[in-house]
Formats: sequence, structure tokens, C-alpha cells
Amino acid sequence: MKRFTLFIALFFLLTGTGFAAGQLSIEDKAVLAHVVVDPDAWVAHALATVGDKAVKAKIEKYRADYLANKDLPGYQTRAEREALLKAK
Repeated sequence: MKRFTLFIALFFLLTGTGFAAGQLSIEDKAVLAHVVVDPDAWVAHALATVGDKAVKAKIEKYRADYLANKDLPGYQTRAEREALLKAK
């Protein structure tokens, strides 16, 4: 069942027929990268399990924090911060 729901989410992402495919702006993706390691995988999972409202809610919850931090010297995405922690 998990493979099927992942397939459906990926279908929407790749075909442009769902929320995430054509409606996530570059900034929306950057906001998600600020708080999750793999934004594409997170969106696919969220769409398959809880729907597009969860994606929109997470973006709006963290948008202000992302905007306040993105231009600071040494800014890193969540994936970059996690990589540094693993390297230590």
C-alpha cells in the first residue's frame, strides 16, 4: 500500500496535476528545505498521507523563520546542517 500511495504522490508531482507539481514556488521549496532534509520526499509523503493542507501549513509555519535567516552569513539548509552534525 505504501508503494501505491508514493506512486500516486509522485504521479501528481511529475504530471503537474496535483497541488505540489505546479503550485510550489521556488521560495516554498526553499522554506521546506529550511526545515526538512529532503523536501521532495517530504512533500510526496505528506500528500500521500495527510494531504496538501499539511504541506501548505508547514510552509506557512516556517516561512518567517526562513526569511529571517536565509540571507545571514553561513546560512545552511536542514540537509546541510544534518550533514555537518554527522561529520562530527
